[in-house]
Amino acid sequence: HLAIKKSKLSTTISKSSQHTLHTCLSIICHLIWGFHPVFSRYLQVEAGVNGLVMLAATQWASMPFVLYFMYFIDTKSNQNNYEQVQNDSGNQKKLWGKKVLCIFGFGLLMLLRESSSVISCNYTAAYNIQMISQLGPFVMALLSRVFLSEHIPMTLWCSLLFSTIGIQLVVISQSNLLNNNNNDNNGSSEVSGGLTKSDIIGMFMQFVSTLFSSFARLIVQISSDVVTRGGLIFIQNVSIGVSLTIFTCLFYLSEWKVWTTISAIDWVGFWLFICSVWIVGDLLQMACIRWLGSAEHATYQPLRIISTLITSYLTLNETIDSFIGWIGLFILMFSISFFLIDRARRQKIIVSPINQTDK
Repeated sequence: HLAIKKSKLSTTISKSSQHTLHTCLSIICHLIWGFHPVFSRYLQVEAGVNGLVMLAATQWASMPFVLYFMYFIDTKSNQNNYEQVQNDSGNQKKLWGKKVLCIFGFGLLMLLRESSSVISCNYTAAYNIQMISQLGPFVMALLSRVFLSEHIPMTLWCSLLFSTIGIQLVVISQSNLLNNNNNDNNGSSEVSGGLTKSDIIGMFMQFVSTLFSSFARLIVQISSDVVTRGGLIFIQNVSIGVSLTIFTCLFYLSEWKVWTTISAIDWVGFWLFICSVWIVGDLLQMACIRWLGSAEHATYQPLRIISTLITSYLTLNETIDSFIGWIGLFILMFSISFFLIDRARRQKIIVSPINQTDK
């Protein structure tokens, strides 16, 4: 009995240490994804690279790593599961329908999502982009209610209300109302650091990108039994890389010449963007979802704002310079964290009885 107790204790400690490691990797993953709007804005504003040309180039540069992961790691880990699904001949037509929906629907939505997200970074500060993208879980929950008839908890409405208040405070902190004291003594109407039409366009485009992302996640849920996560990343890379390469060669061919003129520092930024976000970030996110589940992994999403603010200040000298703006940002992060943690808790309550009956 003592040996059995020691064995159970060591197993519990091992699982606990593994969960701690996976949690740390999940946090690192979200911090890495906070670099996305910063690098996207830097390469467009500072290096002068066309946003669509940059996006196409990043997909082609990261594709060899995605192919390696897809064929040598992701496929093997899901081989038994997919053999069981494919052997059910009665569902072959349904499976092919899901595959077609995934390949074309997911590919198109990710093309629109990434294109609108990258272009939006050219119009407004990186932290504004990251702030709007934090609304993704709310949009996803509402769409799941409409298309999948999933229950909407009361915490969603409370969190959405406070998140909206937080965003409004950040926006107001950049508006003319709170920056009139920056006008000079001659009564000039120019505003230092004020919110502009360009900022509004950028934030609106990012919200549209968030909508595309939420619809893409719906397709991921529907087609989860026919396509691996590695396959989804491959579909994303191919759809974006091929489509934007053709489009930019037809309409922005001269923009590709910019790669011959950018500085060494800009090249470093470009490859840091690829290695951190499109390789490590993408693959680490896929692994963390497999280890922790999508709900628990998403609870650390608000941390992206922190890495965005730090890197945006260091590379672009962009930051929130108003106390009200910081309060709004804190309210936004707290509201989203509250909703995501509550969602993860609810999912664990649902999953636990299932696991107990399986034992």
